Amino acid sequence: MIIDNIRKPNGMVTDQGYILTRECLEERGRHRLHFTGIGRDGPFEIVITNNRPLFFIPRSTMSSQGRFCLERRPVNLTSFDGSPVDAVYFRTQNDLFRARDRLRAQGTPTFEADVRPEERFLMERFIHGGVEIEGEFNRVDGYS
Repeated sequence: MIIDNIRKPNGMVTDQGYILTRECLEERGRHRLHFTGIGRDGPFEIVITNNRPLFFIPRSTMSSQGRFCLERRPVNLTSFDGSPVDAVYFRTQNDLFRARDRLRAQGTPTFEADVRPEERFLMERFIHGGVEIEGEFNRVDGYS
């Protein structure tokens, strides 16, 4: 979708619109975020393929996420009681759910495991509906 034909020197196109729907999809072990919306030139769809679901655990937790965990990384955040936490990243949302359930069964707290990936993506970028999109646009089945 092209609004006002705004083209940048690098060949990228900038567009503006409003996100109307969002969802997380997983097919064959691949995690994707889908956002659809409307702009001046019609509907658009944005597909994010490099997002990884995550939650936080106390830094003192021994590594017991098993084969579900893709990466564990210290972050500059704390729990409500001031204890440092680590971010734990997963390949899929289903892997996150399995690790969360395993940790909870062991009595280990998880933080923000209930935040949906598509909501986290928007929240961390302070997106509330209106967006400016930059990229290469392709028209497919009425979407840009």
